[in-house]
Amino acid sequence: MCEKQTVIQTIKVFNRNLKNRIFKLLISSNKGKPGQFVEERLGIKLSSDCLDCLDGEIKLFPLKQLKNGKINPKETIAITMRDLNEKNIPIWEESSLKKKTNNMLFIPYIRLDNNQKYNKNGDYIQFFDCITFNHTNMEYKEFENDYEKIATHFRINGIKERGNTINGTYIQSRTKGPG
Repeated sequence: MCEKQTVIQTIKVFNRNLKNRIFKLLISSNKGKPGQFVEERLGIKLSSDCLDCLDGEIKLFPLKQLKNGKINPKETIAITMRDLNEKNIPIWEESSLKKKTNNMLFIPYIRLDNNQKYNKNGDYIQFFDCITFNHTNMEYKEFENDYEKIATHFRINGIKERGNTINGTYIQSRTKGPG
């Protein structure tokens, strides 16, 4: 598919081609490989565009099985990157975070071993039902509140001067990876 599709169109393709299916996808040092795999199967061109779809963003997140058998998210989800040298922090309405979170499609997945049991180092991957999140969700207003709390901190203190890990209810500003 050459032209971008909407989130709704993407959900239809996901449900038809990926939902609850198991694929062989070897562990790789490329942490983005599952996302690239999904985008290719959804007909989304791999690019550095701000949004994956015409009207929204796709975010994959890994799941893990706990000792008690429950399945939970393995880690937090990185939504967007900030430039640590940025001088002017935009208001919510003009922010990349608002643009990305205004209409999101979350796709959970879990790793499976060769016997298709949950295993964080497995060679297989299974995708579960996707989840939509957008400005109509009641939690969405808290994203704006979190953003304003974090942005105000950085406007007053600078991004590098007094730490860059600031937490809101749902979002946080922090470094990605070590350091």
